[in-house]
Amino acid sequence: MSQRMLRMLLALFATAALLTGCDATTATQALVDGDKLYLLGTFDHGTHKQVLDLLDSHPDVRTIVFTANGGSIDDARTLDLGRELRKRGLNTHLIRNGVIVSGGVSLFLSGVRRTAGPGALLGVHSWQQCWDYVVSSGCQDARDYPTTSEEHDLHGDYGETMLGDREFYWFAIGSAPSRSVHWLSLSEAERYGIFEATQAAVDPTNPFGSIFATEREAICGRCTP
Repeated sequence: MSQRMLRMLLALFATAALLTGCDATTATQALVDGDKLYLLGTFDHGTHKQVLDLLDSHPDVRTIVFTANGGSIDDARTLDLGRELRKRGLNTHLIRNGVIVSGGVSLFLSGVRRTAGPGALLGVHSWQQCWDYVVSSGCQDARDYPTTSEEHDLHGDYGETMLGDREFYWFAIGSAPSRSVHWLSLSEAERYGIFEATQAAVDPTNPFGSIFATEREAICGRCTP
């Protein structure tokens, strides 16, 4: 292979990594298209840096678009990211037939304006704190703590920052135990000001192709509320 061809291939790989948010430190997939940053997958330890790096290199992004996001394995870091997204004045949107659960909903709440396409599903439940992941008795659900416990502050304070009070937080942790999911009805979403429903004509197109369907299936199977 000629040196010129090698340089061209390296340039192409570098561009692809920038636009898709490829990062060996995170399993979250991210893709920038115009003024939108699309996210797919669970949020982990590296998502915070991945998303902020993409936003810094694409200052025209105005909306974070969620597709199929099953939650977070690093709640504190995910909530820190949410605060930064709110600080930057970004909007959030969940695509048609998209699904977000648990930490995915938390990050979605960071949007100044929050919208969702037809068929979108949002799942909530109680978070769980564990001291021994091998023995089930080493875990405790959020709803088992007294309401005055400081254990509620991480998520409760975040919910209050995003929505103005803790009402949705208390509803979410009381709606289902940590090993189950409660799918929000439209009336519940409206009651707590979670999102505005949008018309299909303005709903962004899913850019992840068949990977979206695979991730959606992994999150919730047939996703029947």
